[in-house]
Amino acid sequence: MSGNSHSLRILYGVASDGHGHIARASTLIPELEKRGAHITTLFSGSTALKTFDASIFSDVLHRKGYARAVDDGQLDMFKTVAQNAIILPRLAKDVLTMDLRPYDVIISDFEPISAWSTRVQNLLSGSHKPSIGIAHQYSFEQDVPKASGFLMNNAQSLARAKTRLGMHFHHFGQEGILPPFIGDLAESEPVKGKILVYLGFDDLDDVQGFLQPHGGYSFHVYSKQVEEKTVIGHVTLNPFNRDDFRRDFADCEGVITGGGFMTPSEALHMGKKLLLHPLAGHPEQHSNALALEKLGAAHVMDGLDASALTQFLREDHVTQIRYPDVARSLADWIMNGDYSKSSKDDLCQSLWAQTEMNVLPS
Repeated sequence: MSGNSHSLRILYGVASDGHGHIARASTLIPELEKRGAHITTLFSGSTALKTFDASIFSDVLHRKGYARAVDDGQLDMFKTVAQNAIILPRLAKDVLTMDLRPYDVIISDFEPISAWSTRVQNLLSGSHKPSIGIAHQYSFEQDVPKASGFLMNNAQSLARAKTRLGMHFHHFGQEGILPPFIGDLAESEPVKGKILVYLGFDDLDDVQGFLQPHGGYSFHVYSKQVEEKTVIGHVTLNPFNRDDFRRDFADCEGVITGGGFMTPSEALHMGKKLLLHPLAGHPEQHSNALALEKLGAAHVMDGLDASALTQFLREDHVTQIRYPDVARSLADWIMNGDYSKSSKDDLCQSLWAQTEMNVLPS
């Protein structure tokens, strides 16, 4: 499929339960369209799409997808398995009935229906339609830091694309791993003592109590539990709004957040100190925290730990990793049509060669 002479028709599957998946799609899809590709975007999952400008996506399909159950700040694996067992027949139907004939290439950002539709229908028809998986989760197929309990290869089983490109904070000496996507971020001079807080799985009252003793700092908390902006002393509570979040992110000095991938990646790129509280029972988030600890790039706490917060606030150095424009290079690679391992490895190596890591005073 190398050297495409016509406009590629792409089905782009996005797991819409996470901001990172949607943010990547909103960065990569315009780059592909600039190069002449026609994109149909398939969203499956829950409600994270509501916080994005949906006008970016012109040709859209929706499916319910899978779900995660979180109870009292902890991933409830029993409920998660039970909920998804109930919807398995519907997922199977979506996989078997998805019409892939109009498309030249299928891309999945950890989206199961697009990935499994391609795999199953290729098997049944004997065809070889390319499927490309682009997600942080694929990096765990490699020898990267993993928390204890990381036993199951979720990327393989949930969204099994033939060609898989993982992303991580660092390559950790492995092939086939991309640097993170960094979108169009505004950069401002950091305001001394301004800390952005985004702990989506923690109770808001607990977060307020955690921050309250540190009156010498200005905490800007974003939470879906907040209905309208409220200022309580040095703590400002904000309903989640992507534009407001971006503005506070631009000039904050540090970030307190969970163990996800997108927000820590952007904080690293911008040179902001990090305190992570990974979701209990979530091996991927604990693995992310472990990776950043190994890089010397973040403080980590298992709960809302007062001593960890104090140590983080007193930190006077920060690790900055300036990542290149991954979306532009990846769009060129997709449009070129050579999805061989050597081509994939060359792409990744060229991007890491453009990445700069520095330790800065905070």
